[in-house]
Amino acid sequence: MALGCSSEPTRIVKDYLSQENCLDRTKFILDPEAIRPVLAEHYKDQKDCVKPFESLKAEGCDKLADGDYCSVEAVFEKNDTDYYHLKKTADGLRIDWRSSVGYNPVSLAAFQAQRAKKPRLFRVWAKLTSYYNFDYGDAEKTHQSVDLRDKNRAALTGYIRRTTPTTPALLEVLKDGDWHPVIVELRYLPDSRDASVVEIERFLAERWRQQPEEVAPGAGTVK
Repeated sequence: MALGCSSEPTRIVKDYLSQENCLDRTKFILDPEAIRPVLAEHYKDQKDCVKPFESLKAEGCDKLADGDYCSVEAVFEKNDTDYYHLKKTADGLRIDWRSSVGYNPVSLAAFQAQRAKKPRLFRVWAKLTSYYNFDYGDAEKTHQSVDLRDKNRAALTGYIRRTTPTTPALLEVLKDGDWHPVIVELRYLPDSRDASVVEIERFLAERWRQQPEEVAPGAGTVK
C-alpha cells in the first residue's frame, strides 16, 4: 500500500476506503447529513465497504481555495483505477461522493424501462452524434443529437432542442468530438415510440460535481 504526496487528501481517501460500515463513510463526504439516506439506499445490499487498495496519489491538491476541487487516484487489484474528487470547504477537504461514484438516483436501464416523463438528473458520458431516428427522425433542424452512456455502459441517444438556453454550453463542452462527463436532465416524450431515444431537457454541468438541488431539503432519492 503506497500513499502519494499531499498527505491530507490521500489520508482522507484511505480512511474512507477503510470503513467497514458503509454509513461511516459519511464523515468524509460533502453534506454528510443530507447524503446519509442516499448512502443507506445505495449500499443497502452491501455488508462491508472496506475496499483494499494498492496505491493512492493526489493530483492538484496543493494550495486550494474554498470551493476548489482536486482528485486522488486510487489503484486497486489488477490495475483497476478509480478517482475520488475532493472539494475544499470551510471544514477542510471533503469527498464529493456523487461525483466520485457517478451516482444517479436510478440507472439508465431502469429509466428506459419506465420511460419516465418527468425530468431526472443523470451523470453520463456524452459525445456528439448525427443519429436521428424514431421520435426524432426528422428533428435535425430543431435538435442536436448526443450519444449518452452511464458508468455501467448502458446507452441511449439524447436530443436537446437547439433553442434550449443551455444548449450552447453543452455544444461547447462536446465540440472536440470526444466523450465528456456531464450532468443532464432527461425525460421521455409523452408519446414515446422507442426507449432508445430520449429528450435532453437541459444541460446542468460539465463534470459530475454535486449540484445544489441534490442536497436541497426534500431532495432525497428518486424511487
